[in-house]
Amino acid sequence: MAFYYGKHPAVRELADFDLVVVDPDSDFTPVHYPRSRARWIAYVSVGEVTPNRGYYDLFPKSWILGDDPDWNSEIIDQTSPAWPAYFAEQVVRPLWNRGYRGFFLDTLDSWRKVVTDPQEQERQQLGLVRLIVTLHRKFPQAQIILNRGFELLPKVHSLVNAVVVESVFQGWNQKDKIYYAVSAQDYPVAIGSDRCHSPSVSLARHRS
Repeated sequence: MAFYYGKHPAVRELADFDLVVVDPDSDFTPVHYPRSRARWIAYVSVGEVTPNRGYYDLFPKSWILGDDPDWNSEIIDQTSPAWPAYFAEQVVRPLWNRGYRGFFLDTLDSWRKVVTDPQEQERQQLGLVRLIVTLHRKFPQAQIILNRGFELLPKVHSLVNAVVVESVFQGWNQKDKIYYAVSAQDYPVAIGSDRCHSPSVSLARHRS
């Protein structure tokens, strides 16, 4: 499994991997490479939206919980009833039509930055569960890969193909643009092996 978030994916080299996660805004379109044996996975941000995304202008502003200034993004309210269907049709469907056959779901915990009430936190998690269920129903052949999201697994593990665990040994501070060492006491939290009901992959990377 490979991750490549650059603007011009090296298709020939990346095709040696079984699964390749790329940023679909790189203009890479898998249907243009029908002979590639790799399964191309689209990076999609579930918890945040940025102005550079093609669907941003149509995004209802009432679904915004707050801002993440470090990433110049807006945090999405996962409890909005129409959000799962919108995400599936407006965000994922165009990527499926371009040939992506899997989706790497990132920023699953962004709501934690602005939601502190335990009951509201549970509602955010249930909203994410509905979103994943909706994706599986609309795209049953798609690979669904989570970036962490451990608390969701008891309810969606049968729908998820894998879990990625980033920043196990090193994390990225976007505000200061530096890497930092993850403390030993946080390793179990980062790895979360006892909560993973699906195959897991550990890695260190940051959004670029």
